[in-house]
Amino acid sequence: MDKIDTLQIHNFKFFDQQEPIKLGGKHLLLYGENGSGKSSIYWALYTLFEASQKKSEKIKKYFKKEAESPETLLNIYAEPITEADGTEHFNSFIKVITDSVPPKTFEISLLDTTINTKADAKQINQASDFLNYKVLYKFQDFWNGEPIDLANIFIGYILPYVTFSEYELWRDGSLQARTNAYEMWKEIQKGPGKTLNANGKKIQFYKHSEENRQFERFCAHFENEMQSLMDFINANATEILKKLGYDIDFHLAYTQHSHKKADVLYHCSPFKIELKITNYLGKTVNIHRPQSFLNEAKMTAIAIAIRLAVLRKRINTEVPDLLKFIVLDDVMISLDMNNRDKLIDFLLDETNGFTKDYQLLFLTHDRGLFNFLKDKIRNVGLKNEFIYKEMYVNSISGMEKPEIYDHPNKLKKAEYFLHIHDYPACGIYLRTS
Repeated sequence: MDKIDTLQIHNFKFFDQQEPIKLGGKHLLLYGENGSGKSSIYWALYTLFEASQKKSEKIKKYFKKEAESPETLLNIYAEPITEADGTEHFNSFIKVITDSVPPKTFEISLLDTTINTKADAKQINQASDFLNYKVLYKFQDFWNGEPIDLANIFIGYILPYVTFSEYELWRDGSLQARTNAYEMWKEIQKGPGKTLNANGKKIQFYKHSEENRQFERFCAHFENEMQSLMDFINANATEILKKLGYDIDFHLAYTQHSHKKADVLYHCSPFKIELKITNYLGKTVNIHRPQSFLNEAKMTAIAIAIRLAVLRKRINTEVPDLLKFIVLDDVMISLDMNNRDKLIDFLLDETNGFTKDYQLLFLTHDRGLFNFLKDKIRNVGLKNEFIYKEMYVNSISGMEKPEIYDHPNKLKKAEYFLHIHDYPACGIYLRTS
């Protein structure tokens, strides 16, 4: 399986002109103090491979100055460079080089948006996953008085990375195949398509036309695939939740979308995915508003179980030698140490396939968790499959930028604390070094 050999983040978000981060094809465990740019690593990888699905002009918006693009992700200290042909850029880019032979390079910048033409980049984006505490919190960000409908979360964070079996519908005068779950849903929202009537007026395809019949079959196929996905999650996520230390059964109740077509107008009502708790500590219950019954840790665990269940489904369907990675950015904030322990055991257990089928990138601002994870990795015999790094804020020059050290590097830490005039800490690291 391909893995990331180096990651270079250059003049992007908190990173200035940094040297590449060397992973050497290993899993990563990284401690980053708050504000050190740890999450910039998360967003760099996310932005890089999401760009495979975007048009070139959309990609360029991330690398333009703020006056030209409110979506810019340029480092605020980046200086403009003018090429001989007058093109201005900021030498801002994200680059991943794999450990394959020959190595593969994936890169985006203002001057290079060709990642959206690479089929393998699109496959990597669909096969990998990005988990952080903000995404997990969305699973419980509902009013107490309303049922939890996860439809928008699935549309925004899960369906874009799920592949359904291929099905065709009429678009632009020909049958066109779709496989991505999110793209299928967007097509359903558009409707069957339009034609001209005898008077030259643009109307929806006639009810008994082949185009409309094919659209209805396409919708039925999507709904069958969605129900199969729900069935898979319901069958596997509760098992994962129990391994994470929670004796809770839950169920995702799926309600199909509906649509109505008139001569001119088309209306689509979205599907619903209602989260219900069906068993709690061995007692049968029927709780429709879990956010008012369960604490944040339990809701976070349910969210993690759902995401990992979807990943488990992907393990069986994606190309085996494709680069696949999971970035976990402070996903354990809401879990107590006992349940963190169970989640770590679950991810590191080779029988579950995550360390074998994915390159894992653990990012945390919790020093205690970093050391705990390091011990767990050693205890399960994976020490040589991980690389350990630490991140700090360097503001010596008057501008803030990240400093990344291999762990342990106590002499480097002593130097860092010397420069920020924390002499007691400097002395401690000098002595231990």
